[in-house]
Amino acid sequence: MPDEQLSVSRLVNQGLHSFSRSRFEEAEESFIKASHIVSKNPILRHNLAITYFRMGDYELAEKKLRLLISEVESPEKKISYLFELGSLLALQSRYEQAEAFFEVALAERIKLDKPPEETSEQENIEEGEVETD
Repeated sequence: MPDEQLSVSRLVNQGLHSFSRSRFEEAEESFIKASHIVSKNPILRHNLAITYFRMGDYELAEKKLRLLISEVESPEKKISYLFELGSLLALQSRYEQAEAFFEVALAERIKLDKPPEETSEQENIEEGEVETD
């Protein structure tokens, strides 16, 4: 497996180098090759999403971001991807859809900023599960 890891690292570095030089087709090729070696890697998927965005292929960028949002475990990353998708939709004048993603991103961010006991109490109130004597 060390050879595989070295190959992935090399491909990712090539992709990043190409991306930094605005050679997006080359970057895409490197990221895709790396993703064939390590599938379902969120960093590679995100790199591809951003590459597709820079290439003007908004449909593929959106597809990758939606996939990332559905699979990501990190709340911080999910918020970032939600915001990026909202920005992509706004760029395409899809304002209502963009607003919905911005609202979800904001709600997720607010949840992260609250202490756990405050969050669960708020959830109970919203769900109507608070009992009174």
